Amino acid sequence: LIAQELANTAWSFAKLLVCDEPLMAAIAAQAVKTIHDFTTQELSNTALAFATLDVTNVPLFQAIASEAVALIHDFTEQELANTAWSFARLELADVPLLESISREALRKMTEVSAQGLANLAWACAKLLWHDRPLMAALSAASVRHSQEFIPQGLTNLAWSCATMAYCDFPLLDAIAAASIHRLSNFNAQDCFMVAWSWYILSMVDSGVDVHRHALRLAGQRFLVVSH
Repeated sequence: LIAQELANTAWSFAKLLVCDEPLMAAIAAQAVKTIHDFTTQELSNTALAFATLDVTNVPLFQAIASEAVALIHDFTEQELANTAWSFARLELADVPLLESISREALRKMTEVSAQGLANLAWACAKLLWHDRPLMAALSAASVRHSQEFIPQGLTNLAWSCATMAYCDFPLLDAIAAASIHRLSNFNAQDCFMVAWSWYILSMVDSGVDVHRHALRLAGQRFLVVSH
């Protein structure tokens, strides 16, 4: 199989949520051998397929990371976000890749969709990747696109802020306002995650009276939840 066929086969099984371990192992082995033939989309889709199926193949992801760094300027904003999400989903923190994704994401931030913003923030939090310039850019972009997030995107943003103790009040206020607007579409897990995130943020002591500000936001925006 050529690179495109390998990537398409892996992605097809991932879409069906069917994990055939011998097949995935064979795809991984062949992909490592031909990794230089992969396009950025094929690299991203292959990583996404394995992550979706929760298949950790270290040699494959090492090869994807190395090739992705070399081609990082050719990645679209969606490919950057999906690749970051995939490595984070499997808890694979490849520092050169993360640094490259961060730099390129900053360069293309105006093109990143709401889902891409949520995926990038979630990946940073999952891997505890504290890149302040990237987080600041993600926050500003998320505020601008706050009304475009689906419930999962909002909860992922909230969880990311709480996990990283990242208290950007314009972002938190935008998340709260958008969450209230879409509250009827939240499931039980979404509601729990937002509540948990606000509780964690209220316990953070950053020297700027976060506790008071976070609780004030919760009181102003989420009072409706109790009614």
